[in-house]
Amino acid sequence: MKFWHEGSAVIPFAQKYKLTILTFPLNRFAKGGKIFLTSAHIVLGEKKSVVAYLKEISGNPRYLNLEFEGNLVVYTIVAKKGASHLQMYLDPELIFVKPIIVKPDGFEYLEVAALNKKVLTRFLKTAQRWVKIDVQSISNEKIRDFYIPHFLPDLTEKQKKAILLAYKNGYYDFPKRTEIQRLAKLAGLSPSAFQEHLRRAEQKLIPFTLENIAHEG
Repeated sequence: MKFWHEGSAVIPFAQKYKLTILTFPLNRFAKGGKIFLTSAHIVLGEKKSVVAYLKEISGNPRYLNLEFEGNLVVYTIVAKKGASHLQMYLDPELIFVKPIIVKPDGFEYLEVAALNKKVLTRFLKTAQRWVKIDVQSISNEKIRDFYIPHFLPDLTEKQKKAILLAYKNGYYDFPKRTEIQRLAKLAGLSPSAFQEHLRRAEQKLIPFTLENIAHEG
């Protein structure tokens, strides 16, 4: 599903800094009449934008227990009962098959599953009371097709930038929509330097992906 809600702790920053933010809800508990929501985030984008985002939330008292290393961020926010925040209304029977993806377009994209369809319909009815939702698809899948989220391999900034640039410009499409020479020019690097960063990124990501496929089999 695709959705938007007022008071999001992530959407305004994704829009402002042109970031894609992968969100993993970790915990929710009540104390003193308030709700505490903890989540982890992997922030993807230009390095200067990521740094600016981290600097801004570091000075904001809304973000408690803030810790970050590279592009991995963990923090807790405080919400009042009845607040319009997704994590407030997540059914414990829901299964996150992918991280929540917050895109620069100002929307969050969520893919969840449940062993009983009633759990999904109940969640949708509850969420539609406080958030604008576009249900893009709902289907019956085998449990072996579930993707259990993992943190990404440790890529350097240059490797990350190279593979994201290649992906966004259609290098992995069939047929390819771009070539190494053009990507290198966009990155401000020589073709050989860009190709080295790209290949090193692929060497880390491909075994990671194949290992997950092997585990699913």
